[in-house]
Amino acid sequence: MSAEIPADVPVQEMKPPSRFEVEIEFVNSLSNINYINYLIKNRNLLNDSKFLRYLLYLYVTYCCNVEFKKYIIYPNCLVFIKILVDNIVTEEEIRITSIDKVLQDLNDPKLFAEMYDNFKSK
Repeated sequence: MSAEIPADVPVQEMKPPSRFEVEIEFVNSLSNINYINYLIKNRNLLNDSKFLRYLLYLYVTYCCNVEFKKYIIYPNCLVFIKILVDNIVTEEEIRITSIDKVLQDLNDPKLFAEMYDNFKSK
């Protein structure tokens, strides 16, 4: 037997998340190394100039802005998004310089020290 909500109780309308909520959640999702690996393996995304422009936009808006940094739950996402952004070439066409370079940067021992410092300062 399941509990039913009486008909006379108003159901609160659920509002869709704001653009800010969606974007900050996506930035935080970049802290997941499995997701980063997925992005790297799915070369179509990293070759998509629209997706790369979006990463640049997110980096400038949320990672470089102290006002928004306080909403970041997982500070290591800042390190990962910086690695991706640092490997974007902005010439005529936005593209990743080298997937191998991104992988090399992700395996850099200094990366974990930087992530530790980010967590410590949070």
